[in-house]
Amino acid sequence: MRVAGPRHQAGEPDLRSSTATILRLIGGWACTGLGLLDLAMGLHPLGYAVFHLLMVATGVTLLALGMLRKHPGRDAFLTAAAVTGTGLLISALAGPGFPFRLSSPGLAIADLFFWSCAGFFALLLVTMLRPDQRPTRKQRRTRAVGRASVHAEPDAAAADAENVRGLP
Repeated sequence: MRVAGPRHQAGEPDLRSSTATILRLIGGWACTGLGLLDLAMGLHPLGYAVFHLLMVATGVTLLALGMLRKHPGRDAFLTAAAVTGTGLLISALAGPGFPFRLSSPGLAIADLFFWSCAGFFALLLVTMLRPDQRPTRKQRRTRAVGRASVHAEPDAAAADAENVRGLP
């Protein structure tokens, strides 16, 4: 017995990739909008300006990330984690912290966000510098569809296209 309901087609993105794309776009618009709004309020403390400029750059990059054809590997994720962790450690050990003083949990979260954004750019850099060895998700999907269509029976439109002017 078949279950009625929508089914995933071969050329369509699955739920996981669609959810990741939506979350990336929401985060990109949020970072861009909040960063620009806060920058419009003023640039006086240097740490404040640097924080919000990085926030805007991260937002714009998240919005444009769909154009990136390479996928990050383990080395890129490890580099991003190392940059984030090292930045937080140096910021905490240096005393005043950067971009903000580590005097409250809210500012510590802001520092974590700042260094996570820096780690994100490290991830992109390592991904872009890495040689492209694996096919992209779209290439893998196209190959899978091609293999599936070799073994599939032709549909009515394909059968009509094979016929010569309607002759069987």
